[in-house]
Amino acid sequence: MPVWFGTDGLRGTSFQFPVAEAPFRAIGFFWGRFLRERYGSSVEVLVARDTRASGGPLTRALMEGLSAAGCRCLDVGVFPTPATIWLAADRGCFAAIVTASHNPYPDNGLKLVGPDGKKVPVEVEDYLEGRLREYVPPPDVLNVRPYGEEAAHRYQAYVTRTFPQVARSDVPKPPLYLDLAHGAAYVLYPRILRALGWSVYPLHDRPDGTNINDRAGAVYPESLLRVMRASAPSDSLGFAYDGDADRAILVRPDHGVLDGHHLLAVLALYAQEQGWRPTRPAVVSTVMANQALEAFLAERGIELIRTPVGDKYVLQAIEENDLLLGAEPSGHLICRSLSPTGDGLLTTLLYLTVWLERPDLIRDVLTSYRPYPQVLRNVPVARKVPLEQVPGLQEAIARARDRLGGQGRVFVRYSGTEPVLRILVEAPSEALTVEVADQLAQAAGRVFGSTEGGPGGEPAGKAARVRE
Repeated sequence: MPVWFGTDGLRGTSFQFPVAEAPFRAIGFFWGRFLRERYGSSVEVLVARDTRASGGPLTRALMEGLSAAGCRCLDVGVFPTPATIWLAADRGCFAAIVTASHNPYPDNGLKLVGPDGKKVPVEVEDYLEGRLREYVPPPDVLNVRPYGEEAAHRYQAYVTRTFPQVARSDVPKPPLYLDLAHGAAYVLYPRILRALGWSVYPLHDRPDGTNINDRAGAVYPESLLRVMRASAPSDSLGFAYDGDADRAILVRPDHGVLDGHHLLAVLALYAQEQGWRPTRPAVVSTVMANQALEAFLAERGIELIRTPVGDKYVLQAIEENDLLLGAEPSGHLICRSLSPTGDGLLTTLLYLTVWLERPDLIRDVLTSYRPYPQVLRNVPVARKVPLEQVPGLQEAIARARDRLGGQGRVFVRYSGTEPVLRILVEAPSEALTVEVADQLAQAAGRVFGSTEGGPGGEPAGKAARVRE
């Protein structure tokens, strides 16, 4: 039985292998033993989770395994993933986060992070896969210290000293509407932003263990947009986060939903004005990046470097090219000088900095950057067979590309976090984009024998927001 570590850690259905207490206890034990053998007898691991009901028992099982291996656990409790990663780097220790990020409530998962703030290498995940079936340590050892309130104070202090300009009291500040997805940031993010002097109106901030990401947050920002258009002032700003708060999607009542590429465009132009310290005028995104973004940046002397889907690949390209910024359309935005991971609050504060200091730059992006229509279709799959081995699929893709006549692009891949085939179609004409995406999704559905809807109740033929 393999552990399905994907593009962003381990994910699956809660209490089904491998996302169950015994496997998590074993993963904790073998990872802890690996860490002690490599780094010595004194190993600390920050342990955090999101608001899913399954998070409590899974987290305890993980800490039991780590404790049995001789590690000390600092129990942060419910806490955003990026804040946990910052704390780990600040303390120089490891971190384990029990979360399925933007996935729906029945799922859960695990992210393992090193003291450099980066996800553990694939080699470590492979090691854990190989060891999982050997031994499950006893559940009667627990070496844990509560750390939640201290963690919140430390992270808030870091944010406050990093963004003193956002706390200015001499300029008018628009009200902030935050969609917290009933997730890990539901307490921390409003608390910090209010302390910085902003009026905050939270939405979806009542987690009950089962409602995380439920038609809320970064995957469903239309919910926040409806609320803002019904009751928010026209100058208000909205930010929608996902369940573990490493994504942020901007929402404005006068301009609608603005994805991670809009944020990247704004921050790229701002960084260019600041001299691109310490690097050159280029940013990173993935193969999902809109062609219009590439053209918009090129016209302003900024190169766009593309990577495979996944924030770890974005970070890798940022580091390899000695760059500052990278983002995915789903809202993962990495500013290398601040954090090695996407952080919804840092993204928010970066945007607010530009809002306060260069509002004309924001207006320029709003009027000049026009993304080409994109349509994403999700087709459920039972198994992820290599795409080139799926009978009839390549022919269907070729027909779709012929239909576009060189005026757009088709991109097909498996999700790294869910059992679905992602079909992305992009073209200057919205009608053509929808037509080609629908036809290709129907053809793929026949190929894979898919008759059910996509995850979260979305029919395979209905538009879905990019989830990763």
